[in-house]
Amino acid sequence: MKPFLVRLFVAVTIVAAAVHPALSDEAACRDTDNADAAAACSALLNDAPGRAAEWYALRGAALLRAGDAGAARADLDRAIGLDPVSGRAYGIRARALLAMGDMSGAEADAGFAVALAPEDYQVYLAHAAVMQAIGATEAAARSFEQAASLAPDAAARAEVARAQLGDAAADPAEPDQVETVQPDPDPAPDRASDPAPASGQEVAFWQSVKDSTHPEELQSYLDAYPDGTFAALARIRLNRLRTTGGTFGDVASGDPETSDLVRACDQITQEADDADAPEHIAWDLAGKLAAAPAISRCQAAVDAYPRHARSIYNLGRAQHRAGNIDEATASYKAAADGGHVRALRDLGFFHSTGGQGPTDPEMAVRYFVRAAIAGDLISQLEAAKRYRDAEGVDEDVDQSNRWYRAAAEAGDVLAQLEMGLIHMNGRGVATNDAEAVHWFSRAAEAGNARAAVNLGWLYETGRGVAANDVEAARWYRFAAERGDATAAGNLGWFYEKGLGVAQDYVQAASWYRRAADLGLARGQNNLGWLYLKGLGVAQDDTAAVLWMQKAADQGYASAQLNLGWMYERGRGLVQSDEQAVAWYRRAADQGNAQAESNLGWMYENGRGVVQSDAEAVFWYSKAAARGLASGQTNMGWMAEKGRGMAQSYSVAADWYRKAADQGHARAQTNLGWLYEKGYGVAQDDFEAVRWYRAAAEQGLARAQNNLGWMYEVGRGVAKDKAEAVIWYRSAADQGDEQAQSNLAYMYDHGQGVAEDDARALALYLKAADQGHARGQAEAGRMYLLGDGASKDVARALQLIQQSARQDHGPAFTYLGYLYENEAAYYSAERAADAYFRSLSLGEDFAADRRGSAWDRGVAQEMQRLLKREGYYNGSIDGVIGRGTISAMRALCRC
Repeated sequence: MKPFLVRLFVAVTIVAAAVHPALSDEAACRDTDNADAAAACSALLNDAPGRAAEWYALRGAALLRAGDAGAARADLDRAIGLDPVSGRAYGIRARALLAMGDMSGAEADAGFAVALAPEDYQVYLAHAAVMQAIGATEAAARSFEQAASLAPDAAARAEVARAQLGDAAADPAEPDQVETVQPDPDPAPDRASDPAPASGQEVAFWQSVKDSTHPEELQSYLDAYPDGTFAALARIRLNRLRTTGGTFGDVASGDPETSDLVRACDQITQEADDADAPEHIAWDLAGKLAAAPAISRCQAAVDAYPRHARSIYNLGRAQHRAGNIDEATASYKAAADGGHVRALRDLGFFHSTGGQGPTDPEMAVRYFVRAAIAGDLISQLEAAKRYRDAEGVDEDVDQSNRWYRAAAEAGDVLAQLEMGLIHMNGRGVATNDAEAVHWFSRAAEAGNARAAVNLGWLYETGRGVAANDVEAARWYRFAAERGDATAAGNLGWFYEKGLGVAQDYVQAASWYRRAADLGLARGQNNLGWLYLKGLGVAQDDTAAVLWMQKAADQGYASAQLNLGWMYERGRGLVQSDEQAVAWYRRAADQGNAQAESNLGWMYENGRGVVQSDAEAVFWYSKAAARGLASGQTNMGWMAEKGRGMAQSYSVAADWYRKAADQGHARAQTNLGWLYEKGYGVAQDDFEAVRWYRAAAEQGLARAQNNLGWMYEVGRGVAKDKAEAVIWYRSAADQGDEQAQSNLAYMYDHGQGVAEDDARALALYLKAADQGHARGQAEAGRMYLLGDGASKDVARALQLIQQSARQDHGPAFTYLGYLYENEAAYYSAERAADAYFRSLSLGEDFAADRRGSAWDRGVAQEMQRLLKREGYYNGSIDGVIGRGTISAMRALCRC
């Protein structure tokens, strides 16, 4: 009892010392009007670390009030990692995420907050704020109502009222609805982009100069109305006057398509048969022209047929080639106004790139839309891209999708690919995987590699079609053979795993290499992994590092994780914990859960960083929150041991269960142990056996050992020592020292197997070589007695002393026996001291010995020790009687 009271007093003193300085800062930390609240909370983290979760949450709230949402989010991550059931912390983090623009994260946290703290009015305020932000006004109203009903006092009710009023005042008005116009099967030019009707004054002015043979009169009209209704025609006539000396000639009659003048213009500009010319852009086409003769021929055609749009357009191309930008633009516009589709399209490109003048993205969209309505496929694609990317026009997904569909239905492969993506990703439409398959199939069958990759992925995942690895592999191969890096990487994966093809590591390496050479980070990483394992290629750590480094340098998180692992273990490069931490951190900063868990392990063990249980818990909690089983298991371990967080077997059990349900063997073993001991869960041997067995069947040695012990003693299963031997052997063969010792015991005592001292000694020694105290003690005993080997007292003494240094009780018993009975080592004092230590560790051998078995000198020394320590008040006579035995039993509490 006395030692217990001393420990209790020390513990109370420590707690008091920790809490007292915190009392002065707590009020300041909680004060929502205190500008220095964050600093007060920081002081509390140092003064009262046992409540770190609370201080992190309060500091996060203070930082959020100060406008630093990023720092607030980091503190709240820590708070939730330390206390994963804190509804208040989730509520504050929801507000932080809302401030950072992470609507989905804010919505999820707000929901968690309400679920975890349904009686806290502040979590309902946070929930209401998030619901308002995402437009869920009815849900927000319900949360405000619930907050008001839970508000504990008038101040809280006023806080709710202010929040509700503020949110209502900021509620935006409903936007006006916009009617979407569908493509017309036989559309007319888009009149929305036409100039406004000419005024009567402008018409009169134009009528007075339109037939003039004096350039200055036409120029006076252009000076008065530079963007007038007749400006394009005025420029054409002005240019003609300047190039022909002022003569118009007569307008020809008849069909321009049969005219030699039009044919001459077509021939020199290739407009009539443009198959050999570049497809899209007027000034590219103009590069093929001989400007002067083209202007001459096309001007003659326009003079003869001033309303023939194609000739006007070709004249513009010739003028453009000559560098007469203003005249060329006027001709393009006149041709476009006459309904020439190519002119509309090329004006779109002209305004989008500027040609040799300024860009005008808005005007470019107007021309592309007019050409798209007229059925020009290229313009449909351009209009779709600009509405998608908000280039020259407000983003409008519906309009973008409208034009992509029009081009796709006209047979454009790129548009078909885009339609597949639209339906697969639900961009402006409900997700429809079957429709995505339709469009990807059309584009892939036309030879598009990117569509084939996406089609393969849909077959692989069973989206829109029945899952079919063979079909997936076929389309991946189709795309890979056309140089698609992603497809090559995917095909390598299929060969590595034997999906849809026979497993073949050589083929996997070949396709990974092709993807890697094309710069695909995933292909580089996976090729490095094959080199690490020696699969399909000769094992080569240096080559593994080379490829992993290439992928890591591209920011590929899995490669950064792998490179950290290579540095941690010194594989293919110089071992460096610091470099391992650096690469783990890069991957962790991208949200790689395994890297987060590994980084936590480095902090837990002080590898490459200053040891910090708090940092370890922070990183483990991030990995665990992403559902990583090893992160959850590590969180359970920290909770079980009270490292970096409050000790709690129940919290440990919760984390172990999350990982165990995912099949994580170590978590299953640890959960089984909690059930066996009744720590944090109701004691249940059957549940212990269930979890031990789940892990044992996965080959985990410690679980196999534990399951063997349950069979040996008959807990949770019928006692079956032969079955116990089977499980002990499975674990012992993997080098588990505890199992080696247990199996040795079975051979030592002939339980479940025939007695075999030699095998027992060999197994004890294997355990002893790993520092196992029981193995050391029992191997020493066997050498002392000559069991399983020739008697060797010196070797026995060495092994038993190694065990005794670990405070193993039986080792002291054996040590006492050696000093008492081996003449060469006889020492009554040492023997008595060893027996005394064994008794203090709960071993009852000395108390159970017959009095006649004691050496008299050893018995006297034992009596002296017992008397000195207050257990015995009899005579020091070397006679082990009732008084001495009672004293020994008091010492061992047995």
